[in-house]
Amino acid sequence: MLNELPRESDWRCFRADEDVLGREIFVSRWLDEGSHPRCEAAVAPDDRWVLSVSLRTARVRFKRGALTLVEGRMPPGMLHVTGPGQTLQADFVGPCDFLHFYLAADFVARRAADLSRPAESLHDLAMHDPLAAQLGRTLVGSDALCGRAYQEGVAETIFARLFMARPVRGTVNPLPKWRLRRVREFVAEHISERITLPELAAAAGLSRMHFAAQFRAASGLRPHHWVLQERVEFAKAAIAEENMPLAQVALCAGFQTQSHLSTVFKRFTGDTPGEWRRQHRPATAPRTRPAFRAGLELRPS
Repeated sequence: MLNELPRESDWRCFRADEDVLGREIFVSRWLDEGSHPRCEAAVAPDDRWVLSVSLRTARVRFKRGALTLVEGRMPPGMLHVTGPGQTLQADFVGPCDFLHFYLAADFVARRAADLSRPAESLHDLAMHDPLAAQLGRTLVGSDALCGRAYQEGVAETIFARLFMARPVRGTVNPLPKWRLRRVREFVAEHISERITLPELAAAAGLSRMHFAAQFRAASGLRPHHWVLQERVEFAKAAIAEENMPLAQVALCAGFQTQSHLSTVFKRFTGDTPGEWRRQHRPATAPRTRPAFRAGLELRPS
């Protein structure tokens, strides 16, 4: 490894030596394996934007003052941006793994001008980009390419994708909570079956076109990706809690084969199902069916 990625001893607190302060871009890692709920708060540097990238599924609530920005489960690749000088509060439940890219305000202003976009549009922006998780994971691990130039290249790529994305905002109303609840209930009841977009729309009582737009405005995720996330969460509970062959877990969670489960599971969690079982299964595993887990909610500012 060229340079080990700096670890944050406290959430969003980095070692501000002269080398770091002189960079336009630097990155650090917040890795917390705690299982208990905890609250954190941090103020972004006055001359820096902070781009947060989730590397594993985490249950989080981000708040700025009385405004809730993100609440629920953040899948790998979930991004959140904090503007210079802004205070962000975070409530964590369970383990989490985040990369924090600290971007100089001058750098962001130049890139915004290059793309003919207002930098202010980044404030409190939250969106999902699976490629961001894949790129972020190349910065961690025993074979990570953590040289400064590579770190900056990853940051610039994620930032450009973030700036050029067009998340659903303003013109589309998010799916009301009562409709979202009906969708969750439908998925919970049919988690082992094939679930189509028309079926989800029907459960919400909307046309397919209106449902897809409103669902993404409410959750930040496409319906298909959200259903995959729910299948993975169901599989995680079954793997940890039940004495069940992985092939059977795959079928119960709605995957076609064990190989399909393994591919999707590793993409979402960074671990194979077998690795997850070894890490999370209790000494005496209950044989009860795992409960359905609620999904992510984004609350637009």
